[in-house]
Amino acid sequence: MRVLAERMRVCAEIAEVKAASGVSMMQPNRLAHVRDRMLAQGRAAGLSESFVHQIVSVITEESCRLEAAIIDGDEPLATDATRHSQIQAIDHIAIAVEDLETAVAELRDHYGFEVIERRSVEGEYSGMVSATMRAGGATFVVCQGTSERSNVSQYIAHRGQGVQHVALAVGDHTALLTDLRVAQADLLTGIIHAPGLDQTFTRRSTATGLQLEFISRTGGATGFEDDNVRELFESMERENVW
Repeated sequence: MRVLAERMRVCAEIAEVKAASGVSMMQPNRLAHVRDRMLAQGRAAGLSESFVHQIVSVITEESCRLEAAIIDGDEPLATDATRHSQIQAIDHIAIAVEDLETAVAELRDHYGFEVIERRSVEGEYSGMVSATMRAGGATFVVCQGTSERSNVSQYIAHRGQGVQHVALAVGDHTALLTDLRVAQADLLTGIIHAPGLDQTFTRRSTATGLQLEFISRTGGATGFEDDNVRELFESMERENVW
């Protein structure tokens, strides 16, 4: 299914180029060439020609339908559709505070959040202590800088305490990142990898004030990794952003 979805995404991008260039959707000679090549590959793989023909026909019909819809203006742009389909939910919200323990006590005592993880991470210049807290399906990561140079402390100095970034859970991280780059999203990092955890961060938006994180988890991973946080800190330090 992932391969088919990727093919449709590429077809949609091709349709956008055709629409912008005034090229017609249907190119019969090209279509016949592709069909003959697929049939030959199917025979070489020992597959029934009728079976391969049916598969090629179904894929071709959907590709043509999608391209025609985009060229005629009836279908959303591929990049928009793909980005929307990859974003699944809010994974967590990071909150920058001046006093971690005071914030933890308030969220615990007044709102029923429980601490599920504590962490202390240092970059070259930046450092923070944090507590991941959860109530039902809501997760907060409460962060306090450990020095004035910490990006968390810098954030508070410029913007006050509050939401530092919003993390969005995504499906196919690689496909999403490709589409974000095509859309010229202002990315701070590429994919930061860790076992069971991939993260990508944007720079802080001048339009919304938000920094977004895109996060994908596999293998039941629910927490975070020191190396990922450290790499984020180092990226922010290099560019002097907070």
